Amino acid sequence: MNNKKGISAIVETVLLVLVIIAAVGAIAGIAVPMLRGQADKTALCFASADVISATPSQVTILLKKDLTVTGVSVTVTNATGATASTFYTTPKINASAPSQVYNVPNVPVVTNPSNIKVALQLNIKGKTESCEAIEGSIV
Repeated sequence: MNNKKGISAIVETVLLVLVIIAAVGAIAGIAVPMLRGQADKTALCFASADVISATPSQVTILLKKDLTVTGVSVTVTNATGATASTFYTTPKINASAPSQVYNVPNVPVVTNPSNIKVALQLNIKGKTESCEAIEGSIV
């Protein structure tokens, strides 16, 4: 006699659906907050600043959004590919006006500089985030 009992196909299907729903919920619980944080950073960093002018001694940046800038990274390159970089901790610039000019002093020194990259460091919801670099030419 075969007295073995198993679960019915209906119960098996219901259990499988519940496991799948739980897995999707767990993945969404991890992915959604991560994507929201990246979206906030992208929205604030995108078109937030322009390099107005750059000389071997000073860079002028136009801040175009309401930002809290906590630092500025400056990288200077010449035609031969030599680079020099530095990071400035700013006194928390609050660009509350529609546009605000910020002067970065003491540009890193490279012989015959030709190109400059400036990356802003922002305070986004209490967290420090670095934006992608914006480029400009040194005059």
